[in-house]
Amino acid sequence: MTTFARILLAFCLLVAGLAAQAEEEVTVGFPKAGTRLVFDRTLGDERETITWIVIDETAHRGRTVLRLISDAGFEFYDAETKSWVATMLHDRLQEVSPHNGQLSSPLWVGKSWEARFLYRRRDGSQTEQHRTWTVEARETVSVPAGSFDCFRIRSQGEALTITLWYAPELDFYVRRLTEGMVQAEQVLVDYRLP
Repeated sequence: MTTFARILLAFCLLVAGLAAQAEEEVTVGFPKAGTRLVFDRTLGDERETITWIVIDETAHRGRTVLRLISDAGFEFYDAETKSWVATMLHDRLQEVSPHNGQLSSPLWVGKSWEARFLYRRRDGSQTEQHRTWTVEARETVSVPAGSFDCFRIRSQGEALTITLWYAPELDFYVRRLTEGMVQAEQVLVDYRLP
């Protein structure tokens, strides 16, 4: 084989490998009922461990949502998009309508999408929000619960940058980081599948 033929073959293999990697798509899912997810949650100077248990579908403000419960409250996720809708912790409600758009199925590295929603803060105030979400990378993330193959999804806004690491193996994120006006982080420390 000539040098030119070897170079051409190497180039074709490289292009085929990059194309296969770029085209890999993963459907967004949600944990099955009975899944137990334990997160260390830090909000400013406050730190707590929350155990969420995936329950079932229910209705919230006329929409079908997926429900997680804990001793401290609940979380709702849009049944169609699997994006966050509401959290009630320690009798303080925070919610968006229709959802925050953090996920868009299928996922692949380089994908971007827009989300517009009404955000209602814990203090009762509300504001219209617009966010662009981007799948920045596919990477292995190590958290106390283990190492997971994840999609790193980020939305950078004027006041807040939100980054989450979605693990297809669990159909949920294993780490979520909020930076800016509010500093918050959630890290998966344990889980149990049904």
